[in-house]
Amino acid sequence: YRPDYPRQTVRIRPQFPAEWPRASIQTPDFTLAWQTTAQTATCRVTLPKPAQIEFQLPVHAANVTGVWLNDRPVQWKLLPGFGRTLVAVVPSGPQTQVNVRIQYT
Repeated sequence: YRPDYPRQTVRIRPQFPAEWPRASIQTPDFTLAWQTTAQTATCRVTLPKPAQIEFQLPVHAANVTGVWLNDRPVQWKLLPGFGRTLVAVVPSGPQTQVNVRIQYT
C-alpha cells in the first residue's frame, strides 16, 4: 500500500509469502483481501476516498489467461518479479473499491 493522494493514486503490490493461500489486512487507510487457488488469484481493495489504484499482483504461473476488474475483462501486462511474475493492472478513474481476478495455468 503506497498512497499518493495529492496525485489521487494508490499503488497496491502485496508481498505475502507464496505459501499463504489467503491473507487480509484492514487499517483506517485501506482494506485488502488476497486469495489464491491453483488457477486464480483475487485481490479486493477498499479505500476511504477515491483514488486511481495501480496494481502489481504476484502470481506463480506458467501462463496468465485473463484478468478481470470488477467482473469485466481489463488490459494488463506482465512484469518480471523476484521468484514470481507480477501482473500489472491500472483501472481507469478514481475508485473506492476494486476487485481484481487473475486466471492462470
